[in-house]
Amino acid sequence: MVKQPEWIRTAIAIGNQFHYRKKNSYLHNALNLTLLLMLVGGVAGVAASAAIVPHILYIPLAALAFGLLYFTIIILVNHEACHGMLIVAKDRGTAQFWNRFFGWSVCLFFAMHFYEDWEKGHHQEHHLRPIENDGAIYKHLALGGDLVNRCAKILLIPGYLFVLEKRLPQEDQRKLEGSRGFLMPATACLWIIVGTLATLTVSWVVPVAAFLGLHVASVFHQLKLSLEHGGKIGKEENRYFRSRTSLFPFRWLLMPLNISLHFEHHLNYCVPWYDLPRYQRALREVVPAHLQPYVFNQDVWDQLAGRKDVGVPATDTLNPTFKEGPGVYEGLYHQASAES
Repeated sequence: MVKQPEWIRTAIAIGNQFHYRKKNSYLHNALNLTLLLMLVGGVAGVAASAAIVPHILYIPLAALAFGLLYFTIIILVNHEACHGMLIVAKDRGTAQFWNRFFGWSVCLFFAMHFYEDWEKGHHQEHHLRPIENDGAIYKHLALGGDLVNRCAKILLIPGYLFVLEKRLPQEDQRKLEGSRGFLMPATACLWIIVGTLATLTVSWVVPVAAFLGLHVASVFHQLKLSLEHGGKIGKEENRYFRSRTSLFPFRWLLMPLNISLHFEHHLNYCVPWYDLPRYQRALREVVPAHLQPYVFNQDVWDQLAGRKDVGVPATDTLNPTFKEGPGVYEGLYHQASAES
């Protein structure tokens, strides 16, 4: 068992005032579904614009737009759904059904396994033991020149993102195998159907830009992971200090839906994306002052460049007042369920 400072318990409990089970389910679901509809509409709009934008301009600009839209959809649907809070309902079975329905619907377009990659991989393993229990990509986060090199290859070598994980150590490759043999064929079929329809109704440049958009989304994903867990902070003994929040201009666009508020998310993953800023403001009164520059990072360029590759000061372990054991945090996370 790991001894934790009392402020950690307090910080987790504070998040319960924003717990998704305390939300008005109609308003919560309407917000998320409306946003999802707008994002899908954005994808359709970018595709339709090929009819009026010169091809030489359309392909790079549309690839960037597609990439940002894919990235945002994955954050909204897969990330929120795996935590059970894309769709909220009084009946947990109903909520689980719809979260899985939307989760799988998006995953199939990106060759992802909703259970293995999100419900198990992210919700269970990543949050329980960040980095140490995670898959290949998390264990090989890049900074500085390595990050630039990886992102350049993803952008400039078509299809590189599909072989990136296969280039990682063999022991990590085994974790990518299993019950996912159907994914690539299913994803290929979906893209062939959509690409054929787009070509017949608009132009051949639409599937080209849409395919390149996958590479753009992958670059944003690499940047996100390096910001969240990259460097020595990802190897901290205390799992709550293995993630950081990144604050920078235009983060709402480049890291949409408050996904860069990651320290807060790892403290209490039951806080919906739209309440993370409020949660952070409440945490400012609880997180010790000497730790705030480490967990609320504003030196984003230095972080990505590897010039801020430092761990949390050892003083974070002073004055532990309770032991973290089985059920302690689960009880805190779901306390709101009993209260509502």
